[in-house]
Amino acid sequence: MKKSKIIQFDGQEVTVKELTVEEIADCMDAVASGQVDTLDLLFDGRLPSEAVVRCAGIARADLSKPAPSALEPLWQAVEETNPFFLKMLKRMVGQSPAPSGKI
Repeated sequence: MKKSKIIQFDGQEVTVKELTVEEIADCMDAVASGQVDTLDLLFDGRLPSEAVVRCAGIARADLSKPAPSALEPLWQAVEETNPFFLKMLKRMVGQSPAPSGKI
């Protein structure tokens, strides 16, 4: 059973879901292909913005509107529902080249 958490974000109720292994692999492939933006620089060392988009179902453009402090609870919720993904990324820090997420 996948984890999920309901939070309030930007005046709306958002359900944050745990990604499957396949979804994590797809997310890592997107990140490895260079889909990095200002959000990833702001939240360096955390789950990538691509994971937040996929977990919360929020359009990337909508994530650029709030202040970073307003985004923090969203990142926390995504990390709480995806602890294995977060641990994997922490182990990968410093490794290069970026591996494909495909199994």
